[in-house]
Amino acid sequence: MPDEAVSLALAIEPGAVAPLLRGLGIRAGRPVPLEMTWHDTADARFARDGTVLLAWRRGRREGWRLQSVMPSPLSPRGNAGDILAEGAGPEVLGIVAPEEIAAFCTFVGRQRTAHAGAVRLIIEDGALKSGIREVALCRVRLDGSAADIAALGLMHGEVAGETIAAMALRLAGHDVVPSLPALPPLHDGMTASDGLAAICAYFGERLRLIAPAAAEGAGPEPVHQMRVTVRRARSALKLFHRAVPCDELDVIAAGLRALGQALGPARDWDVFLGSTISSVAAVAGPRMSARLAAAARRRQRAGYEALRAYLAGDAFRRLGLLMALAVLDRPWQRSSDADALALPLADFAAAALSRRWRRLRAPGRDLADLPDERLHAIRLDAKRMRYAVELFAPLHERRAAERMAGRMAQLQERLGLLNDGVVAAGLLAELGAAGHGFAGGVARGLAVARAEGTHVGIGKTWRRARRSKPFWR
Repeated sequence: MPDEAVSLALAIEPGAVAPLLRGLGIRAGRPVPLEMTWHDTADARFARDGTVLLAWRRGRREGWRLQSVMPSPLSPRGNAGDILAEGAGPEVLGIVAPEEIAAFCTFVGRQRTAHAGAVRLIIEDGALKSGIREVALCRVRLDGSAADIAALGLMHGEVAGETIAAMALRLAGHDVVPSLPALPPLHDGMTASDGLAAICAYFGERLRLIAPAAAEGAGPEPVHQMRVTVRRARSALKLFHRAVPCDELDVIAAGLRALGQALGPARDWDVFLGSTISSVAAVAGPRMSARLAAAARRRQRAGYEALRAYLAGDAFRRLGLLMALAVLDRPWQRSSDADALALPLADFAAAALSRRWRRLRAPGRDLADLPDERLHAIRLDAKRMRYAVELFAPLHERRAAERMAGRMAQLQERLGLLNDGVVAAGLLAELGAAGHGFAGGVARGLAVARAEGTHVGIGKTWRRARRSKPFWR
């Protein structure tokens, strides 16, 4: 794919176009009037199928297109939206008669073109309008080979999280909810290199989709889902990095680690205000726990403010660009060890799963005498094993994979109670005087009790997990 012609769409503030061009040392050509009008039938036939019918006019040229609504990161069109058909009119496309459709949204603006070496930049800026609703829009589409696009070192703007077609539908009031499968769509026809590209594409897109809700702070679930996504992405990249070290993947891994650290405080205080405060209130009563809860909410707000700033900043934007460029350019294929990724993905997965399985089983049959620090390390190994099993499950017999993943989840959950106590103690220490009162003492006591209770059934859970049969052999 790196040598193919591909596209990458960036969402850019209108005022940032000039600095972008100056940074590249180029100038754009004369603007050309651009108008795009989206149509659908009365029963929203196209929207229901995940497509849109577009009439476009650029200068003196015009035509019709049928386009996909959702981005396709692994296609040559990248996140710009695939063109499914083109023609002079809807009837020529053989889709629908003109009298059956009506316009629901229009973009009016201009298009400019610039060239940075072999890469063409298509700049579209103007406004989307639907009824009385209007929103400014500026996109820069980069067309060229993946290697040439990556070589620009472009760190302006952010990877567009949705196509213009999806924005048009949303502005018109259609229910456009980008949907992704639960995990990267891997299959046994892939090479390991294909699988790594699919992983970067999936997790990059998922982070872009969750980020707005996480920054909004409307509830704990988006932050939780974003942190789990970061952890799964880091775990997946480690599987491949062992086989093919790659500087670009190292930078992405560092960016994911920093994002996880930015998500941590908001998530930790969400959990504290949920499970811990409710448990304290049940023992000490609502009045005694009120001061503790108020102090925790202040820390929670600070955590969300810091997270919003991070998600709006250069570091998160750069991470999105790097992940998108990795999908296009596949920098790991330039490594001297690249032959390892030419293997069928199923073979690569079997070797990676075997390594993690050996590491997890290394402590032996009995965990009774191990210190909490060692149990914490085993919990992390169980989590990584579970993530790897779930990631590669589509390549093998699914029921056997689900059985092993379930046992890993049980082990991870039980051992996690030990870690929850450590986290809770650290959070209480951050609360100062509020964390040292009667309610704080109750919270510490509950954490110790949960940790002690964890040891009771841990042996049985461990032995059951350890007896799991490898399904990939």
